[in-house]
Amino acid sequence: MFYDGYAETVDEPVPDGIYRISNSKYVTKLSDENLTKIGNKLYLDIVIKAACDNYDRIGNVFLSLINKGENYNQNGLVSTVEIARFITPFMDKNKSPEEVPYTFDISNIAKILKDTELSSKYDFWIEFDVFGVPYAANEQISGCAGKNYTFLEL
Repeated sequence: MFYDGYAETVDEPVPDGIYRISNSKYVTKLSDENLTKIGNKLYLDIVIKAACDNYDRIGNVFLSLINKGENYNQNGLVSTVEIARFITPFMDKNKSPEEVPYTFDISNIAKILKDTELSSKYDFWIEFDVFGVPYAANEQISGCAGKNYTFLEL
């Protein structure tokens, strides 16, 4: 769940292996097991579900190289590559479509993820960012009064 991008970061639980950096940004480290499953073709599928932001917003996915063994932080950050960018449509969680799918061919990133020299020096992290605010939806969308969540990624 993504929350008001301007508000103080919420402390709602997140799934194991996912870290909330801010209300609009989550990160996860790609495990060695994930990396061994990557072939020459690689696709990124994203599904954004409407919550309480009824305006169009920008979303980004980045691949970050972090010094081997360090947790995600700016001190260990070596490089970041944007691998996907999308714009959410104006959505109303009470009207169809409630969710929007995006598919990206990121086969060019597969070569980086399979590079043994890089993987011996760096851990690969995925950053997922969807900035939104609920202010208009709080007044315009039924069920959003007082809510601070904006989108849900499925």
